[in-house]
Amino acid sequence: MSNPKYYATYCLMDDAEAGSNPFWHAFIIVSKQEDSKQPIEVKEAVGFYSQPNTDTNPLVKGIKYMIDLEIDLSGGHGELRREKMRHIDGNGIHGLTFDISEEKFNHLLKLFEERMAAEKAAIQETNDYYRRYGIEPNGQNRLIIEKSWADTDGREPRLKPFDINIELTTKGLDSKKSHDCKNYALEFLFETKIIDEETRDKILGNDFMHGLPRFNGLSTNPLRLVSTGEPYSYSPTSELTKYSRSWENKNKLFWATLPIFINSSKAEVTKINRQQMTIKKVLTQARALEAKLLHKINDIEVKTSKRQNTRNVEGFDQRKVVLERQLERVQSIYELFKNADENSVDSNLNRKLLEAENIFNVATLSLQPKKVDYSFMLRAYESISMRYALLSLLGLMVASSFITTPVGAAVAATAALFAGHKIYSFFKEDLKFIKMRYDYNYFFKQTENRSEILPQFERGVSSASA
Repeated sequence: MSNPKYYATYCLMDDAEAGSNPFWHAFIIVSKQEDSKQPIEVKEAVGFYSQPNTDTNPLVKGIKYMIDLEIDLSGGHGELRREKMRHIDGNGIHGLTFDISEEKFNHLLKLFEERMAAEKAAIQETNDYYRRYGIEPNGQNRLIIEKSWADTDGREPRLKPFDINIELTTKGLDSKKSHDCKNYALEFLFETKIIDEETRDKILGNDFMHGLPRFNGLSTNPLRLVSTGEPYSYSPTSELTKYSRSWENKNKLFWATLPIFINSSKAEVTKINRQQMTIKKVLTQARALEAKLLHKINDIEVKTSKRQNTRNVEGFDQRKVVLERQLERVQSIYELFKNADENSVDSNLNRKLLEAENIFNVATLSLQPKKVDYSFMLRAYESISMRYALLSLLGLMVASSFITTPVGAAVAATAALFAGHKIYSFFKEDLKFIKMRYDYNYFFKQTENRSEILPQFERGVSSASA
């Protein structure tokens, strides 16, 4: 396939990791790769969504609340929306990708734009109509009046229904009369001739699967996207503010793992899924550490503003410089893993994993620099594994008083095995800590003027032995 390359991916967002509804959510992402040395960039991501819940029946509302469903399942219209980057830059995304031509790439993007513009106009017009008569517009009455106008004008309605209908037939449960994100996503691919009718029907699956994104006739596989750019807060009122990226500014979204196609071999799928699991773990750790650093930096800024006239301000400022440097390094991991072609080569992936581990080690200890000087005994004292081991040894001592009995022997053996396992776990933890401390000390030894940026009251660099 010549460069550039273009891809369309039928995607699913699950409920376990991505936080979708119990039926899952289907959407389309459109991607482009300039050449084999460049990463695959997501250019657009669009899904079909129901309107907010308008049910007044307390029983129905209660059931929806219990299953975390806040949308109408019938009677209203849907709305095409650009997927939020923070929803698809993470775990729980599954996909099936298709190679497409530049012509189909442009056609699909144009179709998204046209449909979203038509929906926006229809929603505005129907809202204005109802409000003139003092009626509050919603997904149901907007669909009714738009259908009426379309019939009068002899055109297709600009608003499409969103409903999930499951019927009991002589053949079993049937959801073929549903109109939802799954049907609409596949309709886009069919309308632009990216898939044929046979492929569409295979993905839709049997009568029961037809309207349920969670179930498909063709397998989808986990994929991992990664965004680069500036984080932003999307829960400003929460005590534990979450940070992520949006489509605005210079932020971009890339494939961290290679796409999987219908004709991908079993060996290819197995290899990509293995790499996906590894990359997923690293990016998840990076996201969590990034959030911790952002929170800590924010805490320091708050404390600094409250203590402008105290001697501690300089120390806070120095601490902030250290953490901001670590934040930059953690965020560089997203850049490091943004090229799926590079990540697919094991030697490249292993090199990147080692680099990421070093960054994690230094950043983690930068959040708690006093721990660098902990002695072996203090580390053992704080270790949960060692505490369990000591409790097990205590149990072994108690059991030894009646070890001659079968029950006593069994208790003693169990306690000994458990204690041994926990002691082994502690030493594994401690070996990891020693590596973390080495990376931390080496980093700051290589940093010029480290004494100026490392507060003396939290001096991390240590000569302590293991």
